[in-house]
Amino acid sequence: MLSQQDKTLMGILIAIVNGVEIEEIDAPLEAWIRNCLFILKQHTTNEETINLTLKWKEKYLSSCMQCQAPCGRTNNYQFDAIKNKEVKEAKLKEFSKLLEEYFPVMELSSLVYRIAKLGW
Repeated sequence: MLSQQDKTLMGILIAIVNGVEIEEIDAPLEAWIRNCLFILKQHTTNEETINLTLKWKEKYLSSCMQCQAPCGRTNNYQFDAIKNKEVKEAKLKEFSKLLEEYFPVMELSSLVYRIAKLGW
């Protein structure tokens, strides 16, 4: 079962990967994304991790954070805002599957695609 903190953290990661191009993900950001996935896999998400991830988002999406006409692409994804129960269950199942299948050497492009796809 995913905690609210797990869903919050993944929602921020979805916003980050939706807002940056794959080429813009440098080694430190990639390491942080992978660290977050490890934390999510272990179900050890805490407020400190969430706050640090928000700081990464602010760093890499600073122009989006100040945009006068936000497109919504970089909003933190809200799993609990999904009204359709079947769609919500499918998204959470897909989220759980990503965590089950995640391993540290997974190719970055595949990883980013799977995270971004959760928000579609």
